[in-house]
Amino acid sequence: MTLRHKLLNFLTRQRVPGEIEQLRNYKKGIKFSDIRFGNLNGRPVKRVCFIIKSRGCGWMAKNSTIEPAGCTICSYSLKTAMGGEQSESEILDSFLEEFHRYDYEYYPIVCLYNSGSFLNDNEIPGAVQLKIMEQVALNKHIKQIIIESRAEYINEEKLTKIKKILGDKELIIGIGLESEDDFIREVC
Repeated sequence: MTLRHKLLNFLTRQRVPGEIEQLRNYKKGIKFSDIRFGNLNGRPVKRVCFIIKSRGCGWMAKNSTIEPAGCTICSYSLKTAMGGEQSESEILDSFLEEFHRYDYEYYPIVCLYNSGSFLNDNEIPGAVQLKIMEQVALNKHIKQIIIESRAEYINEEKLTKIKKILGDKELIIGIGLESEDDFIREVC
């Protein structure tokens, strides 16, 4: 059996019970956030990281012919709606419920992740992106917002709208490169 066949067999494997339970729980609407350490103006601080439940990575949805889809090195799909539809209100309400759990006096950095590209309108609709930013902007204690996005979803129009909402808060956009090799990204 070739390496390619072994890898494809692995990719189409049955999920282990722990993965299945995570999927069941997450599809029930369980929200996710946690506290991590970050750096703000050269000093260590705590930050709140949110995983906003959305359709999931556009790359994953585009390549969903085998399971798991998307980049095989990525397990982020477990924290999404697995390509399923979610209304704008479901996405926003879920985020707001989790967002209001924290006292941001102690957490000046907020990370808004969605296991994909925050700025992809097919993952998080543009109106919801802006409403989330409006909620973050209202909190005087939050100084920095971190999101992740593939480069093709970042444009001047979106950035202008977001910066207008955020005012003097700092926006950081993480742009990752999983692999420059298509075979590694798609099969390994």
